[in-house]
Amino acid sequence: MRLYTDIQANELGSFPPVASAAAIMRQIIYTNAGRLSASMICSGWDPYKGFQIFSVNQTGFHQEGEWAMSGSGSTFIRGYFDANFNPNMSLENAKEFLTSAISLACYRDGSSGGVIRMLSITEAATERYYVPYQDFKMK
Repeated sequence: MRLYTDIQANELGSFPPVASAAAIMRQIIYTNAGRLSASMICSGWDPYKGFQIFSVNQTGFHQEGEWAMSGSGSTFIRGYFDANFNPNMSLENAKEFLTSAISLACYRDGSSGGVIRMLSITEAATERYYVPYQDFKMK
């Protein structure tokens, strides 16, 4: 991903479109079918369309609205998102919401993670957050 998006950035002289990164991700997953089974999220900010988020898997990618979920644990928390997501959350509230949601998914799904890695993506910067398993919250 990094190689292909860096090449595009050099050719464009600017950020590559987020949709292009999602298409590259889908192509990597699709061409490795049989060796790689993946369901991923590609999200970011670009100067063309601003914030975007995509669900990506072997069959393609589709643009989501304000949030996306993917992977085997996502089926366990879709209702939690429907009931509790608020598009006007502060960053701290969003981090707490995501920690609770992912903790619930990990609790119900034996194949879901052991840590939580979150990114806050804005025009100004990308910040990374890490939550170890012992800090999971089941709310």
